[in-house]
Amino acid sequence: MRDIQESVTRHFDVTAREFDSIYTGKGRGRLARLLDRALRRDMFERFRLTIEACDAAAGTSVLDVGCGTGRFMIPLAERGAHVVGIDPAPTMIDIARALVGERGLAERCEFVVSDLAGYQADRTFDVVLGIGLFDYLADARSALERMLSLARERVVLTFPRRWTYRAPVRKARLALRGCPVFFYDEADVRKLVSDASGTVEMLRVVGKLYFVIAAPARGRE
Repeated sequence: MRDIQESVTRHFDVTAREFDSIYTGKGRGRLARLLDRALRRDMFERFRLTIEACDAAAGTSVLDVGCGTGRFMIPLAERGAHVVGIDPAPTMIDIARALVGERGLAERCEFVVSDLAGYQADRTFDVVLGIGLFDYLADARSALERMLSLARERVVLTFPRRWTYRAPVRKARLALRGCPVFFYDEADVRKLVSDASGTVEMLRVVGKLYFVIAAPARGRE
């Protein structure tokens, strides 16, 4: 499994700026931007739903696992949350740190170059995010158990749906780049949350993905 995760990290370290351009359109042609809006509409909807689910007021603490270039951290910090972003790809963290600095949000954001297994947490968080994370995790159960243990209120997650026309295309495209990807059906997601001792509070189909809010076991601090 370690080899799989190292392949994922290498892929995103190399493609970090290309990945970030999906959100900004920077460096992408007009046709590419139009295709992004048409084919990646679910990415923009998951962004809206995630920010809404965090209910980020001043003092809210959020852990963004696999934070990438920080595109979810920025609006949360702007709303007053304190956000910790972890990602094993150094280039992703470099971009995120620069973007946060440009917006004057450095005091509300922390960054750690690490995967979840290696993250040395010294606190728990109101909300833990795993957006676009489980697409690339070989050991999803261990990751979700850890995330639930770090969350006081909820975890907010997305999972790519298995039975869509885009799944085999995406799998083939990423395979050419040496990056594995994993897909789920609804039963997989519900079982994963249950096996990790969590409770599904919401599961919603958003385009080619599942958007999920889960709660940790009662009594966790």
